[in-house]
Amino acid sequence: MLNFQLKWAVFTLSFTWVAGLSEDTEIVPNFISYTSTSSSWSGFIEIQPVFEVILEQLAPKFPLVLQNYTKQNSTYLSTPGSCNEPEIDGHFEEVDHLFRDNLLSPSPTVVLAAVCGLNNPTIADFARETDVLVVTCQSEDGTLEDRNRFPTAISFSGGVINIYGDALVALLDHFNWSSIVILDDFYKTNRGQAKSREQCRGAIEAVTARKHNISLLVIAIDLSVETSQSAAEALWKASNFSRIILSCTLGSVQREFLAAAHDQNMTKGDYVFLHLYEVESPFDYHLVWQRNDTLDERVRIAMQSTIVIRSPPIAWPKIATTISAIQKRKVNLFGGSGRLQQQPNEFMVSCAEALEGAIIAMNESCASSRKSCRSGKSIADRMIGKVFDLPTRQVKITHRGVRRIEVLVQQLSPTDFEMKDVFMYNSETQALNRNAVNKVIWILNGKAPLHRPRCGLQGELCHQAAVTEVIVGVLVGSCVATAIFFMVFWWTKNAVPANWWHVHENLLQPHADPRDFLKVLAAQFEHSHNNPITRHTLFPVENSSVAL
Repeated sequence: MLNFQLKWAVFTLSFTWVAGLSEDTEIVPNFISYTSTSSSWSGFIEIQPVFEVILEQLAPKFPLVLQNYTKQNSTYLSTPGSCNEPEIDGHFEEVDHLFRDNLLSPSPTVVLAAVCGLNNPTIADFARETDVLVVTCQSEDGTLEDRNRFPTAISFSGGVINIYGDALVALLDHFNWSSIVILDDFYKTNRGQAKSREQCRGAIEAVTARKHNISLLVIAIDLSVETSQSAAEALWKASNFSRIILSCTLGSVQREFLAAAHDQNMTKGDYVFLHLYEVESPFDYHLVWQRNDTLDERVRIAMQSTIVIRSPPIAWPKIATTISAIQKRKVNLFGGSGRLQQQPNEFMVSCAEALEGAIIAMNESCASSRKSCRSGKSIADRMIGKVFDLPTRQVKITHRGVRRIEVLVQQLSPTDFEMKDVFMYNSETQALNRNAVNKVIWILNGKAPLHRPRCGLQGELCHQAAVTEVIVGVLVGSCVATAIFFMVFWWTKNAVPANWWHVHENLLQPHADPRDFLKVLAAQFEHSHNNPITRHTLFPVENSSVAL
């Protein structure tokens, strides 16, 4: 018995010493960037420099977790944006390799997932099983909001397509528009096609979810081929379904689309054009009317009938130094492929914010408990409901584990021709709030147009209606004429002559038989008495006596 107690005491002391050693063991986190191999603005050439520069900049600020760390760059072998459905199946094997083949040691581990939102569930499923923190920073479709399924995943994505789709539906409800046309631009020749298609997916899914009271027509187009003609054909089809038209395309192409709408005489206020702008990226600038080209005047007129649903703008001057460092690192890493890019790229910002947010939460967790900071779920739990004051902007993670986004709804002012905020959609409260200063200005009678066209773009729908009205008019007229004819005929046949009491002079001749006279007089009397028209006028008293 004594021997057993001695052994148990030694074991307990040994366990306590090991546990204490574990608590004092140096923390060496492992950071993995998981990106697309494409040359898109969200691919590895753009994101890998962000990954390295942010880690270096934050190391002096967080020595507890960044004094020593390892970093790995893993790429997803896919086409632009990794948003093509056939490639999702092949993605599973790559993620399995990432999480199963010793890529995640030492711990704690943070995976920065900079891939299309369609791939996030697979990554987050593996992360749950291995208790690894995943932060996303590209597109997102709302799937990660399932906290039971994805307890170790946090979304810093700015392009949350379901939120912008919800903002669109809220706008339709506000103006009582119950029909909409969505032009899904494939734009196959542009490297930003994945971004355009993802934006459209969010809008289509949100409106489809309301199919019981919102009618939707989706028209597939490719504005990269003969833009003007393609736009004109799409507008023709759209105009015969709804006056509310959303075109999912890039900002530069949207100008050509609006110019085509002006050429089709659709910019007088009876149509509304909607434009989604979720992530600011190179060569997809936000929609403006003035580019000093031949489209300016037509686009300016068309934009007075346009509503833009967009992400909050970033204060780029505040992070100019960091962006410059990232651009230089890109050239150092990739040479000629890593060309310097002066245009803003919001994908870079979202990924920088995701990485910094994860490091802040990890530092807090490790300062509290070395054991908890090795758990992806524990770190993720610290991020829920937390507000991060980052160099770029303030970022709040909602209770659903996604970034709160305040979607701006803007319209071109007819006075100074600048874009003004008229609404703001809060993704956390799911409410569309009016702007306290600016209001929507409608150029047609000051009222929002109805959502349905009466006659179509060229009045072709009214042609059939006119024919139908003529036919109905002829039928109604014929029926009325026939009814009048029968009434006159019946009246004539049953009417009593005004001189019904006159007796033919032949009956008054001396040789005439008096009995014939009495028979004729009696017949006329009986006829007038039985006639429903003269009965009560000639003989108003039922029992009156008549003297002959």
